[in-house]
Amino acid sequence: MRQGVPNVRIVLVPSVKNGGVIVCEGRLEAALAMNLELDPNVTKFRGQPFFIPGPNNRDVVCDFAVHQVDGIYLVIDVKPSGRLASPRVTARMRHVRTELASSFVPHRIVTELELERQPARQIRDQLWKGVSAPVSESERDRLLEFIRSGPVAVGEARAFCRASGLPPFAIEKLAIRNLLSFEITAPWGTKTLIGDRHENNPSAVAGWGSVQDVVIRL
Repeated sequence: MRQGVPNVRIVLVPSVKNGGVIVCEGRLEAALAMNLELDPNVTKFRGQPFFIPGPNNRDVVCDFAVHQVDGIYLVIDVKPSGRLASPRVTARMRHVRTELASSFVPHRIVTELELERQPARQIRDQLWKGVSAPVSESERDRLLEFIRSGPVAVGEARAFCRASGLPPFAIEKLAIRNLLSFEITAPWGTKTLIGDRHENNPSAVAGWGSVQDVVIRL
């Protein structure tokens, strides 16, 4: 699907936090929407939530408005890093930041340099499979009990899920809920070690973390 603007692709990203899907312009907006969906510190967000009267009588439409668990609202724009060297883009972003600051709303600019940081992007891509996975409290507790015997590899936990009738991406769902710690220095795969984030885990040494360590810090 393409918008009226040439070379702008419209991407529909499934979103539990938006109650369905969120419409994004281009791959960078879509990548950031996925990041916000995975971020346990984000309770809800909206795309292109409002416009601000901009310089030269041209309105500025911001990319995302975000509400965090701490109650703070912030506005995020995603831009290719090369465009930030443009005086026109710089002036518009400075104008937006000044206008939002007058209402005590933080403004954040995210670029592809953050969105495509490896292996964080690869981990986010894999965790994304668990966004819509239905995991009940009893299923969560059964899986956590198995993982507490570890640490265990993702492949072992996946086999446990299959044998126990749990959703195939229950592991990723628990990671998104910030219940698991795992290796964050390598891509997510069957050999990735995972552990209960809320238990003492002697194997959780340097190179381990949680979903908060692979999403972009807002």
